[in-house]
Amino acid sequence: MRFYLYSFLLFLPLISTAQFSTPIHPALQGEALLTALVNDFKTSVVLSSGEGRDLMYSDIHNIGGSVFGVYTGHGIFLPAGVDPSTFVFMNGVDDGINAEHVYPRSKGAQFGIANTDLHNLFPSRVIVNSNRGSFPFAEINDAETELWYFENDEMSTVPNNNIDNYSEGVRGVDGRFEPRESRKGDIARTMFYFYTMYRQQADDADPDFFADQLSTLCSWHEQDPVDEEEYNRTFKIAEVQDGKPNPFILDCSLVGRAYCQAENLDCPIISTVSSSNVPTAIPYKFFPNPTNNTMFVEAMGYSQLLIMDTLGRLIIRKDFDTRTTVNTSSLVPGTYILIINEATFRLVK
Repeated sequence: MRFYLYSFLLFLPLISTAQFSTPIHPALQGEALLTALVNDFKTSVVLSSGEGRDLMYSDIHNIGGSVFGVYTGHGIFLPAGVDPSTFVFMNGVDDGINAEHVYPRSKGAQFGIANTDLHNLFPSRVIVNSNRGSFPFAEINDAETELWYFENDEMSTVPNNNIDNYSEGVRGVDGRFEPRESRKGDIARTMFYFYTMYRQQADDADPDFFADQLSTLCSWHEQDPVDEEEYNRTFKIAEVQDGKPNPFILDCSLVGRAYCQAENLDCPIISTVSSSNVPTAIPYKFFPNPTNNTMFVEAMGYSQLLIMDTLGRLIIRKDFDTRTTVNTSSLVPGTYILIINEATFRLVK
């Protein structure tokens, strides 16, 4: 699920196969870094439970009109004009969809802002959500797996093909849950986010829950890098949560510096490049750079533009078709990250 970033610049080509990465507090690590992340990225603004779920199903996790569960890929088409949460729940039948707290409610996500923080919520097939319960995440030996989940099916025998598309579960006293391969990184970065922002609540509920999974989560972060879907999701959530995305999605080095120093994680950084006052070559043009109060932007077709500060906080978002002007008068002098679709640049004010 490695994402490929292509940017074609006049005289300055950039081709990268690394994770998305916006440097965040690059000189910090350990507790100092965690404190800074809480100060910069912990939201004080969340939607109500109902509003958040409706937005999750109708927009954040809606692809082509359908909502898909994070663990199995099971989808439900959401017609226009219906109540999103009620419709996809389907009165609670096994094939309905409800909201999964990746960091479980009983382990610290039950009360307050932590309960409705959308960075910790994903759609899930009802029966899979129920069977996962509050079990920890783990790598499960295939011979020990009791149930395999894919789309709207579950089985008790090892699948003959497409095994990586299945989530796995073991129930009982030694219960564990293993997401499908393409979502392991998403789950890990959600767990890192929640424990960082709500550590006291999490430790009060179960001081060993996060620590017991830490090595596995470190590995999943490295094995399954951020893709475009995960990246876009965090900024959709930021729009309704005080402009604050999940920082562990923005800077892949945070996991290693904050939690996994002993794991020697591979985190190649995406370079950021600067254009001059000469416009960049198609497919992207933006000038002048440094900018003053207005920047001109051109792309090929319908595009999305993001301007973030060096902490990864969203400052400006604009959708446009082919060309647009961006009012940058509100930016204070300094360096910013400019993203046009999948291309990342350094912008100076």
